[in-house]
Amino acid sequence: MRKNHLLLFTLVALLFAFSTHEITAQPVVGLLSAPADLDATQNQTPNFSWAAATPSAGSVNYVLEIDDTDATFGSIIYTSASQAGTSLNLPAGFLSPGATYFWRVTATDDNGPSLYVPFSFTTLAAPFTLAVPSFPADAALGVSKTVLLDWTDAAGGTAPYTYDVEIFSDAGLTTSIYSAAGLVVSQEQVPAATLSPSTQYWWVVKSYDASPANGYSSVFTFTTAADLASGLLLTPANSAILQSLTPTFTWNTATGGIGANSYVLKVYADAGLTSFVYASPPQAGTSFNLPINTLAYNTQYYWIVESTDNDAPTASTVTSATFTFVTLLATPALSGPADGFVSSNLTPNITWTMSPSTSSVQYDVYVEANNPAPALLNGTVATLNYSPVGLSAATKYFWKVTARVDDALKLNDTETKTSGIRHFYTALPLLTPYNGLTGVAVEPTFTWTDASFESEYELRVSTSGASQVAFDANVVYTDLAIPANTTTMTYYDYTEDDANPGSFPFPLNNNTTYYWQVVAKDGLTSVPSAIWHFTTIPAVTINPNWPSNGALVYTDNTMFTWSINQAVGTMQFKFQVKASLVPPTELEWSTPDFQVTTSNLFYSWAPTGGTKYYWRVVLLNAGNEVLGYSPVRYFTTSGGAVSVNPSYPTGGHLVYESKPTFYWYIGGIGTNLTYDLEVSLTNFGAAVYSATNINALYHTAISNLQPGLTHWWRVRSVYKRGTPEEQIGAWSIASSFKTNGAGTLVQPINSYPTGGVTVYTTAPYLYWYLSASSSGLVFDIEIQPLATPFTGVPTYNDVADLFVQASGLTPGASYHWRVRSDNGSSTSTWSTPSSFLVNGGIGTSYPVASWPVGNPTVYDAMPSVYWYLEGGTFGLTKYTVRWKAGSTSANWNTTYDGTADVNDLNQTFYTFAAPLNYGTTYYWAVASYDGTTYSAWSEGSFTLAGGPSSGLVALTYPIGGVTVYSSNVDLYWYWTGSTAGIQGFEVVYSNSDVFFPLATTTIAANVQGTNTFASLTGLTPGATYFWKVRAWYGGASYSSFSATEEFTIDAGPSFAIQPRIGGPTNNLTINTSSPVLSWMTPSAPSSKLAYELEVADNAKMENSVTYSGLDSPSYKVSGLEENKEYFWRVRSKTEGDKYSNYSGVAKFKTGSGITAIEEESAVIPTDFKVEQNYPNPFNPSTTIKYALPMEALVTVRIYNMLGQEIKTLVNNNKPAGSYSVMWNGDDNFGNKVSSGAYIYTVKAGEYFTNKKMLLIK
Repeated sequence: MRKNHLLLFTLVALLFAFSTHEITAQPVVGLLSAPADLDATQNQTPNFSWAAATPSAGSVNYVLEIDDTDATFGSIIYTSASQAGTSLNLPAGFLSPGATYFWRVTATDDNGPSLYVPFSFTTLAAPFTLAVPSFPADAALGVSKTVLLDWTDAAGGTAPYTYDVEIFSDAGLTTSIYSAAGLVVSQEQVPAATLSPSTQYWWVVKSYDASPANGYSSVFTFTTAADLASGLLLTPANSAILQSLTPTFTWNTATGGIGANSYVLKVYADAGLTSFVYASPPQAGTSFNLPINTLAYNTQYYWIVESTDNDAPTASTVTSATFTFVTLLATPALSGPADGFVSSNLTPNITWTMSPSTSSVQYDVYVEANNPAPALLNGTVATLNYSPVGLSAATKYFWKVTARVDDALKLNDTETKTSGIRHFYTALPLLTPYNGLTGVAVEPTFTWTDASFESEYELRVSTSGASQVAFDANVVYTDLAIPANTTTMTYYDYTEDDANPGSFPFPLNNNTTYYWQVVAKDGLTSVPSAIWHFTTIPAVTINPNWPSNGALVYTDNTMFTWSINQAVGTMQFKFQVKASLVPPTELEWSTPDFQVTTSNLFYSWAPTGGTKYYWRVVLLNAGNEVLGYSPVRYFTTSGGAVSVNPSYPTGGHLVYESKPTFYWYIGGIGTNLTYDLEVSLTNFGAAVYSATNINALYHTAISNLQPGLTHWWRVRSVYKRGTPEEQIGAWSIASSFKTNGAGTLVQPINSYPTGGVTVYTTAPYLYWYLSASSSGLVFDIEIQPLATPFTGVPTYNDVADLFVQASGLTPGASYHWRVRSDNGSSTSTWSTPSSFLVNGGIGTSYPVASWPVGNPTVYDAMPSVYWYLEGGTFGLTKYTVRWKAGSTSANWNTTYDGTADVNDLNQTFYTFAAPLNYGTTYYWAVASYDGTTYSAWSEGSFTLAGGPSSGLVALTYPIGGVTVYSSNVDLYWYWTGSTAGIQGFEVVYSNSDVFFPLATTTIAANVQGTNTFASLTGLTPGATYFWKVRAWYGGASYSSFSATEEFTIDAGPSFAIQPRIGGPTNNLTINTSSPVLSWMTPSAPSSKLAYELEVADNAKMENSVTYSGLDSPSYKVSGLEENKEYFWRVRSKTEGDKYSNYSGVAKFKTGSGITAIEEESAVIPTDFKVEQNYPNPFNPSTTIKYALPMEALVTVRIYNMLGQEIKTLVNNNKPAGSYSVMWNGDDNFGNKVSSGAYIYTVKAGEYFTNKKMLLIK
């Protein structure tokens, strides 16, 4: 066959050659050499060789080609590179064993190619390779009992191949367990039930080819896996209780088996696992959260886990043991009554709800009064409702329900769940008037049962009771905020309706049906009673007979008579009299001047002479309830003297003044009365002092009494003295007092004005102080023009205070003055003289109010007010006095209650022409008039005592600015009238003249009691204190405050002294832009003091200018604007940099057309400085002070603790100097900020600092 191939190839080559039109000579080839044609012994990298060709032109190159199919070379697998040699060694990788290939060579010279005749050869076949076991791997563990055995294919030799496989139970291969023969694939599945779990096996594969060659593989071993076993169930534990409705189930991983396990959780409602509840989807994890709405409360469940492995072809599934658990008991939910329900009976039905799973559940009901955690078991039931027993009326009850499993056979026996807590109220029982009662008083007394919970009560009366809505819509009286624990209320004609102030519903209408209800308040909760009704008594007419309306009666006993339109029976009559110029109000009738209850239709009583009275009769039943009122009648008594009662000093009281003030009161209201007073050294002998025709209820002695002795005094009234109707009353009982012993003489020290200071008034106050106590001393003062020597004759004698007001000085003149102390028997040496200048620029004349100012108490219903004139009377036409009750006037030119003119310019007082109202505070003002305009108004104030039979507090010590040489001070006062009803005194003291709250202390009346002295400790050295006292009648009832007095604590060796304002002050108008501001110290400084002066254009002292380091008590400011108000204050500083409190704030005005004077240099700071704000902490405002050594752009800002800007206080250029700025706690938009810490920053040029401050509210 191979020869035929070669012949064919030769013929094709010849045809090709003859078909060419032009025959060209080509190389002449020889024969191929090796491998020989049809050679079957070649390896896969044979060496090829051939005979060299004879070239036709040029040299010859050769290309070898190999084909794996046939001699046509359509599937060439190898082509060599062109080469000159005639042999080639084939690289590996091209030939396969046992395969036939064709090869040829092409010889090519310059004329073209020539082909060698192709040869074929066959490579040697590969050796027979046996199959090798591959799965399971040798020594494999955990192998499936139905394992799929796998091995590699046999190779080499002669295909096809077959296999035998065999499994043995021993390593010696003697015991065959399984075998399979003649297999044509290299796999075998072991049938089920062939192998055992957890057992080692050995297995081999025998391979066969077609030759037939055969042989065994090496022996492999494997161990089968253990059978699949369920994991242990974990939670819920077996027999667990209190399980939630969405429990988390957990279990251990299953053991054994093949591959990854999956689990299915199943829940049943019975132990036989027939009542299916839930099955989870298969999962790999060993925990599962049961979804909601699967389980029920208080129910026993059973659960298992099915575990399945991943064995093929058949997986194994095992089931766990069965566990059981019980879900928790549901919590009872309270349903009724609603929280805060008011029960109309004492056995309310309380209800609750539970989960449907309530098998074997009992309910314990706890109900307890006033206990928010009720612990008192009231009953046990199996139902969902209960009516408690043994409840009390008007009580707040708290209740709860505890559900309890009551079944010894249940796993969760005794399990409990307790509801929340609610409360209800039992009804508030009304007592009287009984429901439906008739003949009830028109001023009834209401009673009810006290509740156990109330914070207060509210009582209402209505004209309708058909429903609560009708009742509420027709209420005629409401009493709000009745105190807790009150169970009875009686209402009178002066009882005001709390819901309609100014309305007085009582007495009720006669013969009328009313409805009433009481509401107990429990915080914001209202607990109403039932609505009851009553009908008032039919009308009884009471007619006052005598004195008839407008009658004039005399001072002897007057018989008052009245009548009624029916029999008296058990009725009584309350006879009431009230002295008044106008008809008394309902409230004023509650405090009549006289009243008595009688069963007669008459009563005899002696009124006071010269008085207008109103009287009436109140009809009472046997229980003293009001049945009706008579009309009110009035009459006037003829005048007459009245009895007088001494008030102070009494009972041997020690007085410190050599010229004491005596006070008394009378037993009624008197008119046209004056008084005589006598003082004696015995009871009652020759008078050592007397005064007559006194027109007030007090008198100050005008000559000294003997010191250190007991005195007796008495007083009497005189009616219409010096007229034909004159009546002289009897002397009062004599009262005693003791004068203080002669005081120790002390040389005074002048305080103000000194050093030639300028004052801006022609009536300046002169002040001095002492280095020891002023007790028992009075003072003499001499004042002369500076050019006039002292004469030794006092200008003012026996001055009890440490100051005196001079008068009548000449503008532009200089004066000098001195003072000495006087103990009644001798005098001290004169003080060192001091001088001052009365400003000559005082222009427009104007009056200055001098008394009463500062709201002292006056006792005359027609008092006199006094003033003095700054400047002369030239050009003036009159003075005008105006007054206003209750509050000051915002503008005296337009707003006032009364006005009067004084046309005599030499008269500097005015006496009221008509009586003022007792117990009222009056504000008054005076101005001069030049025919065109009024001067500035100067204002004073006073309080008229509450009637001659009442009284007020009079302060006795320390007063008048006295210096006290201890920081512990006893305050003394007395009451000017009857002390009946007084339960204590309230004492208020402060080192602020306006009683600023943070500088003020109040001793409450219930702490002070009725003592008329108070001991203060730890007062500030150098400070001036202001104090006042008022009486307390209990509750919120007080008298008016006393006048305010002041004293100064001696500064001692290291404390600054609080300065006192000198001038200008009192809203004084000055005609200069450069006034001298002057001040004084009320006590002797122990070391040199410096002063800090602050001037502003507002009373809050905001954006003020500060002058520091002043070494004298005066300073001349300059550059003030015309027609502007200025305010100033000053404080002192010791050499140890301790500051006093500020003085009071003084006020003055500049006039029109003032001429500026060159400013004197103020103390310019040498360093940039920012002080800590003062006060700190503060409320509502604080002051920030800073000093500039040079002109700079200044910004002062406030920030909160987050760094956010709150307020810009200053943002402009400032010259060198000291400044202060006030912050009142608002932001840039005017809103008040909250309490807390704030930062303030001050930046001036390159200087910057910040400080922290605290606002409290």
